Amino acid sequence: MTDGILLTDWKTRLAHKPFVEDDAGVYTYAQSADYIAIVAHSIRRWVPGDQTIVPMLLSNSAEFVLILLGIMAAGKIPYPIQPTCKLQEYQGKTIGLNCQAAICDDSSFDLIVNARVKPITLHLIQTVVTRGSDFEPINRIAGDAKLMCATSGTTALPKRIVLQFTRMLQNAKAHAKSLGLSHNDRILSCLPFYHVFTLSAHIGSVLGLEATFIAGRDSLPQTISHMIQTYAVSYTSFVPAVLDAIVRNFEYELFHSSNLKRISIGSAPVSIKQLKQYRDFFVNQHIYVTYGLSEAGPRVSTLAVDQVDESLWDTVGLPLDQTSVRIADPNQEGIGELQVKSPWQMLGYYGESVANVWEAGWLKTGDLATLTADGFIRLQGRKKDLIISGGVNISPAEIEAALYEIPWVLEAAVLAVPDRKRGEVPHAFVVHNGNGIETETLKRLRDRLDQIKVPKRVHFVDVIPKNATGKVDRAALMKSCLNCIS
Repeated sequence: MTDGILLTDWKTRLAHKPFVEDDAGVYTYAQSADYIAIVAHSIRRWVPGDQTIVPMLLSNSAEFVLILLGIMAAGKIPYPIQPTCKLQEYQGKTIGLNCQAAICDDSSFDLIVNARVKPITLHLIQTVVTRGSDFEPINRIAGDAKLMCATSGTTALPKRIVLQFTRMLQNAKAHAKSLGLSHNDRILSCLPFYHVFTLSAHIGSVLGLEATFIAGRDSLPQTISHMIQTYAVSYTSFVPAVLDAIVRNFEYELFHSSNLKRISIGSAPVSIKQLKQYRDFFVNQHIYVTYGLSEAGPRVSTLAVDQVDESLWDTVGLPLDQTSVRIADPNQEGIGELQVKSPWQMLGYYGESVANVWEAGWLKTGDLATLTADGFIRLQGRKKDLIISGGVNISPAEIEAALYEIPWVLEAAVLAVPDRKRGEVPHAFVVHNGNGIETETLKRLRDRLDQIKVPKRVHFVDVIPKNATGKVDRAALMKSCLNCIS
């Protein structure tokens, strides 16, 4: 795998095996190799020679995967971007990249035209592939090929991360091993394909294992149910927000399949209360919790929920093979910044300094954590999210965990709010089941937390805003709740 992907194997040894499937059809490995070659030759003609990075604004589909690989086979760097983003957001994500042409579909065509960028439409690519004109076969996708992705940007402006293809595949194989996946698996992703979690944990795992990828068009519960029931899916991943909607509103029979052996949860924190609900719902599947960040390549650790004592369910498990972790500058409680060392971390941020990213080869994650005696990682929130109240550091994650123990709390997030006496104090924002009372909620928190950690207010809200991968969008939450805070 150190030399990338050998497409000649796809045309011979793997020729008839399905590589990627969706509701529009199936591409075998041999058909996929031809599609990739046609895209690669077309990209070389359509994209100016001095343009290295090719934005992709495509909805989830089987062809997304093939076009992504075709761009790399052409010697360019694919850069998947949310196809429904606004013009200003697109311009911010592509500033300084010399993007004269971009791949788009119907949902993003107007955006690309308004950005004064040459649109290379999915329809055009489909026409060229269908025509099947003569083309030189492409033998491999080089191991030193690269791809670009943007961080989630829930706590700061998104950064553009450059990953090396071989490193991503190695990380994906270690991740797949921790889940017990093999070449026989049929891996479903209904999460956004432009996110690094899908690019590595799903697409990368399929490439590394020579398995089969099932492309779901969106993450609606009805779509997930349809894909599981129709495509003999053996493994899929969820973000907590989607799983919460499923366990609250749907019957297990809609998601039951004798083929579905494993599910995992990632991209956002999950509480013990949530895990118990997921365990009670998916009674016939092995459940895993995974943790990672884009800069790490991206996966870092896995918790095999069914193989550990319930006391470890509030951890994100053990580091992957070839991954080391440490806690930097721990306080008296053992909480410090989680740092990671592995062979597959990002190459760097495009156009930005990485001077403060590594410390003697250790990646500074920005996550606060402790380690158990056996090396399990217990996250304690983001370093940037720490609330400093009267000189005392308060972790929002600790308060959120206490909130989730309260029966009527369905979702919770804690933010720092300016305070004249203490500098800043925690405020809690809660989605409840209709039985929530602020005074009773605060009373229960006082039974669980030091007084200084108890929120000054509990605000009951209809929704807690999240990004496409289920992480709480703290900036949007603060903006939407300014009136109730004041």
